[in-house]
Amino acid sequence: PYKACEASTALYGETAGHVAKLPTLRASLPCRTSGARRYTYIEGMLEKRSPYRAEHLVKAAKLSEAGCVFMAGAFNDPCDGAVFFLDGDKITREELEKWADEDPYVKNGLVTKRTICDYMAVVGSLVEQLV
Repeated sequence: PYKACEASTALYGETAGHVAKLPTLRASLPCRTSGARRYTYIEGMLEKRSPYRAEHLVKAAKLSEAGCVFMAGAFNDPCDGAVFFLDGDKITREELEKWADEDPYVKNGLVTKRTICDYMAVVGSLVEQLV
């Protein structure tokens, strides 16, 4: 799952200024390609989630216990969405869609939009721990 970040080198190597000096460094950095599940919440989520929160957190904890989640959580102020960073080696898109279909926040209309996208972690203490 780790590889040299050729995409980062291509992206930043052609830019002007100090970033253009980074291709050698970026090419040697380990990357972790994973998935990101993004939720967009309805307005007033903090007030409306209470009846469903415990079940939502239990489902999220089970996903985490299975080793599928690097980290997950909601945005604060405003609480208008959430992100799950997932290990693509442990859960497929289809499994994640099924999980989301059964999420009480989704089933009860608290999520207005949900997407899955590929995410490439390049720098940071969490990436360094995963290496």
